[in-house]
Amino acid sequence: MKKIYLALSILCFFLFQNLKAQVFSGSNGIIYAVTSQGELRSYRDLNYPYGSDQYEMRVIGNAGWTQFKHVFSGGEGIIYAVTDDGKLIWYKFRDYMNGSDQYQMKEIGNAGWTQFTHVFAGGEGIIYAVTADGKLIWYKYKDYLNGSDQYEMKEIGNAGWTQFTSLSSGGNGIIYAVTADGQLLWYKYRDHLTGSDQYQMKVIGDAGWNQFSRVFAGGEGIIYAIDNNGNLRFYRYEDHLNGALQNTFKEMGIVEWAQFQK
Repeated sequence: MKKIYLALSILCFFLFQNLKAQVFSGSNGIIYAVTSQGELRSYRDLNYPYGSDQYEMRVIGNAGWTQFKHVFSGGEGIIYAVTDDGKLIWYKFRDYMNGSDQYQMKEIGNAGWTQFTHVFAGGEGIIYAVTADGKLIWYKYKDYLNGSDQYEMKEIGNAGWTQFTSLSSGGNGIIYAVTADGQLLWYKYRDHLTGSDQYQMKVIGDAGWNQFSRVFAGGEGIIYAIDNNGNLRFYRYEDHLNGALQNTFKEMGIVEWAQFQK
């Protein structure tokens, strides 16, 4: 398949009009998007981890991706999808860095995943889920690279997690949260691979983050944000493992990303 290099600004509005269209980050500079026709697309930043409006784009799923209630990436070519009847599906795309459309698929959760208000992955087989009463649940799937349905589960947050308008993980036990009044919070869970409930928390963005229709982490201190004008923005926090405030900002293209509003 011929590689297509393009700026994100040539994306068309009609591709993303369906309410179940979604956008989320994978690892290594990859952004996934589900179109209104149900296609799954992969966009790879050619200047990762420094940010660029030059991308390689490929269609890696032809149809059906709008059927899912939640779609999110676990990195390393893994995509998780929650069906309307509560099943958790694991996809592993081969040669994901080059946009291969070849994958394995397995059902790794039988029911109940629709009960959560937020579901997002933390990499290394970790999935975080927020219950309706605000608890944060940690799941760790064993042999996640091969789609095992065996996991550990622990409650690592007692209450209050439903207050956030956006939640995503930057890996390494880091969770970013946007409050209703626009603050960006950084949480760092200690010993995240074993499900410890001990963490540090810092405010790393004082105000304004509630202006964005979507905020999602990309690893390595990178946070992507879509503003209400449809611009995709790139932020990179330099000392992200310690919750530093300093960041680099770039606008990655004037695009019709506003249709991804929640």
